Amino acid sequence: MKIFRVTIAYDQYSSAFYQKNPHLTSAPYKEQKSAFDFDCFLWADFWERGFKKIGVTYKDSLYNVPAQQLQWAKEHHVTSDNLDDILIAQINHFSPDIVWFDYNSEPLFNRIKKECKSAKLIFGTTGSAINHQTPWQKMDFVTSCAPEAVATIKSKGVPAIHIDHAFDPVVLERLGKKVFQKKIDVSFVGQIVRKNQYHILREETLIKLAEETPLSIFSPNVPSVNLNSYSKFMLKLVLHKLGNFMPKSGQDLLPNLIKAQINNPPKLPIHPKLRAICKPGLFGLDMYQMLAESRIVLNIHADSSPKYASNMRLFEVTGIGSCLLTDYRSNINALFVPDEEIVVYKSPAEAVDKIKWLLENPTEREAIAKRGQKKTFEIHTFEKRAERLHHEILARLENKSTR
Repeated sequence: MKIFRVTIAYDQYSSAFYQKNPHLTSAPYKEQKSAFDFDCFLWADFWERGFKKIGVTYKDSLYNVPAQQLQWAKEHHVTSDNLDDILIAQINHFSPDIVWFDYNSEPLFNRIKKECKSAKLIFGTTGSAINHQTPWQKMDFVTSCAPEAVATIKSKGVPAIHIDHAFDPVVLERLGKKVFQKKIDVSFVGQIVRKNQYHILREETLIKLAEETPLSIFSPNVPSVNLNSYSKFMLKLVLHKLGNFMPKSGQDLLPNLIKAQINNPPKLPIHPKLRAICKPGLFGLDMYQMLAESRIVLNIHADSSPKYASNMRLFEVTGIGSCLLTDYRSNINALFVPDEEIVVYKSPAEAVDKIKWLLENPTEREAIAKRGQKKTFEIHTFEKRAERLHHEILARLENKSTR
């Protein structure tokens, strides 16, 4: 079986990667892709390694990384510099049985379905926050780490399956198997998007913990706090304030964009109470090294995942061997044993108490971290997830063939 995945990288990460490695912009495609994968950003080459162990050939393409895509086109004599055209050429060159479409463009999905004749199945993936621009209603099935999202998609009549995130122990090899000195008491790494269904509750928890614990925050939202973002904030704030003195009849004459600013008070990219302890986001091996140097790593799920534990940090932290403190969810016992392999909290106040206890009891903290890592190595690897996904694909192929 051959699987081809269409996926993307964060623009912020890929820009930083090529700034750090400018020589790669003109390097052969294989060299660029290998270096990108080696850095362990998101799932890197972890799925490829997992599928290889069970005899499945897997390739992926980072659709929105032009340096790689244009170089691939050059090496394969594709004359178009259009990223959609290049991707179609890549898929047809690989001739996969399965296309894994992990992107949000319906026109591109439609082209793949029409022009990539080898594909017997096309499936997609979503997180807990479902992107409604993604053409998942046209797919053979959809996977998600979040049971909430699986239930929503199934309710729309689309087959969906739950597959958790995972960890690849190769990360430790790529870090050099160092013994990391614990320099950070409590760390949090991740986005803080101040919108409904994203991180409103996360922000509230971070504010509480920042007041009472030695918390360090690493967030990719930090670089967005600059003169330009503050200027936009002030303009929106002025419009909002002026709108309070404008009669409703006057507001109705304004363009929708301005009306939206009047009716919705603006928010700064980062809450002022968190600004002092926020550092720029970390990605790839830099992120894993920071996790390894942390005595405690805090995990807070997005607002779109209120019932079930589902995000990547669960497995990244335990896999790297640090002590995970995560918000309680109803399925947590199916993943780890609370207070033996990880530590859970049900409120910010309880999180504060558990942070203080863990910092005061390093022997117990390290024992929890080691047990968590053992569990992740045993059942939360990409090889295990590849086996599960492979089984689901085979079942759907068989179902198609008997229709």
